[in-house]
Parts: sequence; C-alpha cells; structure tokens
Amino acid sequence: MKKSEKGIKAFRIPQETWYYGRLPEKPCIVIGIYHKEGSTDGEFKIVWDDIGIQLRAYNDSWGVLKQMPELIELMEGVGMLEEGPTVREFAELLKKIGFTDLTERSRKEEERNLRSKALLLLDMPENCTECPLECGIADEKKGLILNANICRGCGERNFQSDKKPDWCPLVTLPEKKKEYRKMRCENGVHLKTIGFNKGFNACIEEIIKEREKKWGN
Repeated sequence: MKKSEKGIKAFRIPQETWYYGRLPEKPCIVIGIYHKEGSTDGEFKIVWDDIGIQLRAYNDSWGVLKQMPELIELMEGVGMLEEGPTVREFAELLKKIGFTDLTERSRKEEERNLRSKALLLLDMPENCTECPLECGIADEKKGLILNANICRGCGERNFQSDKKPDWCPLVTLPEKKKEYRKMRCENGVHLKTIGFNKGFNACIEEIIKEREKKWGN
C-alpha cells in the first residue's frame, strides 16, 4: 500500500462496482488520493474512448496528479505501445507501482445489516431479461454483451440472462394461511390458534394493499 503525505494513492473501476446502475458511456478508471474516512484530496479519470486512452483531469486535481510521478512514467510507457492495455490490464499495472484497488465489487456485510430494509412488490419474473432490476453489461472494446446482465438488487453478474440464477435476491411473497376458527388443545397445550394466522394474513394483505394504493392492480 503506497501512501502519500495526505492519504493513499488508489483507484476505482466504476463499471465494476456492485452499485453501478447504468451502462457507462466510456470505460474508465478513477484515480486519486483518498483518506480512511472516505474523503479525497482530488481525483481524475483515465478514459478508454474510440480513439485511444485519454487522461481527463480538471484543474482542482492537477496538484494530486503532480504527486504521482510514477503514474506519469507508467502512462508514458503505455503511450509507446502499439496497442494499449484494457481497463483490467491497466489496473494491474497500477497495482504493480503501488496503487490500491478500492473498487467495491460487493456490498460489505455490515452495511447490509445497518441499512433499513424495503419491499419491492412485483410479478415474479421468469428470468433476468424480464426483471426491472436487470442492467446490461458493456465490454470496453466489444460494447454491449448479449445475454449478460448485472443485478441492481445484489450486484451479481449473470451471463445467462434468459435463465433465473440461484442467487436471485427476489423472494416469493408467502401465500395466505388457512385460518383456524377453533383453538385446538392437546393435553393442555395450544397447537393452533386463530390469532396467529389472522395476524399473518393481515400482514400479507397490508403489503399488497400498500402496493395497489400507489400503483394500482
């Protein structure tokens, strides 16, 4: 881990993060100096466009770029190559000169537990193609990859979008339970009560009613 006087020299690959919810216009790597609490002294982009690899740095990041002579040297070497590296290959070169990969490819378990939970009520799709949580995947050279997607619900990738994967985060809404009208007892122990199933069914009804109130049937 290579540190500057003010923080850590590191990079992120936006299109590989679990929370990336749209197709990138152009593949890129974001580079900067970062602190443990999440702040940054400044950052800039290395972008892969139709012509080649381009540095995009606004004036507030020039001071940070100045602190990275090893990166400038790396870029000079890459510029002399007949064919430039891909995003993934360039990321590996960055790690070799001491930069840290901060790309969040999966959500941290503690963040999952701290966040409040929510319900999204929809007709269960048969595969990823029919799912509103589906987002396509693009390759830096080939463009949109057919029959492949990223799930906005959990960040996983599926390369068979026409099939429903085992890790699908969608859970089927439970069916209502039969309500027992009489309490059954056996040796003084209550086996089934009308109150339990009534409460369960009322919860299911409230979920459906709230959805219909907002979106209709």
